[in-house]
Amino acid sequence: MKVAIVGLPSSGKTTLFSALTGIESTAGRKDNVGMIKVPDKRIDDLSGIFIPKKTIYAEIRFEDFGQLNSENFEKIRHCDKLIFVIDNFSKNSPLIDLKNLELEFNLIDLGLIEKRILRLKKEDPKAKEINFLNKINDFIENGKRFIDESFDQEELKWIEFYKFFTFKPVLVVTNSSEDKLSAEYKLPDDFTAYCAKQSFDFINLCSSLEKEISQLPDEEQKEFLRDYNLEKSAKDYVIIKSYKALGLQSFFTVGEDEVRAWTIVKNTNAKTAAGKIHSDLERGFIRAEVIAYETFMLFKDLVKAKSAGKLRVEGKDYIVQDGDILNIRFNV
Repeated sequence: MKVAIVGLPSSGKTTLFSALTGIESTAGRKDNVGMIKVPDKRIDDLSGIFIPKKTIYAEIRFEDFGQLNSENFEKIRHCDKLIFVIDNFSKNSPLIDLKNLELEFNLIDLGLIEKRILRLKKEDPKAKEINFLNKINDFIENGKRFIDESFDQEELKWIEFYKFFTFKPVLVVTNSSEDKLSAEYKLPDDFTAYCAKQSFDFINLCSSLEKEISQLPDEEQKEFLRDYNLEKSAKDYVIIKSYKALGLQSFFTVGEDEVRAWTIVKNTNAKTAAGKIHSDLERGFIRAEVIAYETFMLFKDLVKAKSAGKLRVEGKDYIVQDGDILNIRFNV
């Protein structure tokens, strides 16, 4: 899963990319790409119990493509989620910057629709696709997003084909000066109201500070967070919000060799989830032994949990829940 970090010039998006990934990059460089571990206390807890040889977290790919130009818009189109970085450290209005950034993406979608409709009218004037594109065009021109709109199967295929920006989940990051990080500080009401209207989740942080924190040794990072009574750094919240906004969740496999988080989309059944581990497990799936993380932590031992009747046996159609610990039984 890929997340694009985008922003107007001098918004601090490249600094945010460096803070998130730990990769030193410079604004204007062609492409900045980094894989990031998704922080998960559950994996930490399970590793503390099993003391495995390897601990593997879920990961997300973050990308910063530099300037907003035609070449980079096409790259961003193939990402699954957008992070809009908004300047909240200068005298700019964060709402105006947000609307201007959103407008840039809307205009690209409208241009794509216009070209496609002109072509279809020449090739097949009665094509149902023309009505669909006009519908999308009207939504964008009216400043709407496609959060609750329903589409039939054919329209969903077109949506997947065109990869409209208007359909992509958006996390808004206000890049603020340090004096705007206190608990007393509130983002402008018009800004938060607009985010709510557009179904944009948002988080306030200081990219340069987050970058400094990310460069500290692990123990010093923990000490810094303790001093400010924080559970996680702001960058961790950005990563976690991005993961959840993509409709992703994790299930776990545990043992002395490895404790691992596996990424699936919501509503994935047990047989399909088994295939994430290995194709043989999906092909020869018999059953899954399942226990929720919260239930396991009451026992901190699979044998004890099984003796207490808490290790369930589920079939191939069981919908895997976030935080399930799975042991797949299979035969090939």
